[in-house]
Amino acid sequence: MKKLSALIIGILLVVTIFIIFSNESLTYEELVTEMIDDEDVRYITVEMESQDERTVASIEEDDVVNDLLNEPADMVLEEESSSTPPVLENQITFHTTHNSYTLHFDRDRIVSGSTAYTVDGQSEHALYNQISNTDLNWDTE
Repeated sequence: MKKLSALIIGILLVVTIFIIFSNESLTYEELVTEMIDDEDVRYITVEMESQDERTVASIEEDDVVNDLLNEPADMVLEEESSSTPPVLENQITFHTTHNSYTLHFDRDRIVSGSTAYTVDGQSEHALYNQISNTDLNWDTE
């Protein structure tokens, strides 16, 4: 009976460790760095939707661009296991000399390409908060 209990506890321990370490996590800084590589961000556009109104802001000021790249840097993102990423209404696009890279987001998640991430429960959604708290010149579409 003791051997059976030890075996069950061992199996549960292995399964628990596998579940904990199978979810990949990364920081916002790692995600953006991976996405844009070594390219310089020239400007950023942000599109937000609320109550059937879509607003757009184009950000060219270096200090604001740097804030949107650096302030959320430590935000931890946990990769979601769903095969189809959710459709999120808000987006931020980083425009470089040669390319544009877009992240979709809401208050709890970020989607990059076909991969969805949930903001770790210990982190606040620093990107969403940074955008919400920055005085941007919004245009309505």
